[in-house]
Amino acid sequence: MDKTYLICYTLTKRKKVFILFNLVDFANDKCRIMKCLCDNQREVKKYKIYCIITTRYLYFSKNKTNKMIQELKKDNFIDSFNNIKEKYIII
Repeated sequence: MDKTYLICYTLTKRKKVFILFNLVDFANDKCRIMKCLCDNQREVKKYKIYCIITTRYLYFSKNKTNKMIQELKKDNFIDSFNNIKEKYIII
């Protein structure tokens, strides 16, 4: 998984101080799944974009992954692509 950085700055004595945080360390598991989905998007024909995701990309157990995916579906973040297993659309 790529490292994603958040740049925060504070103004001290009219100078900007940049602090880099590795968001992967602070993100919860659902955020990691959403990032993995975004990174693995595939385009089919025109305007149809879906994501392939399996447990080997995430390094989570199958039960944990399925539970989090169901929660993301319930919260309307993702949906199944043509009712095919392991293929999702980001809403």
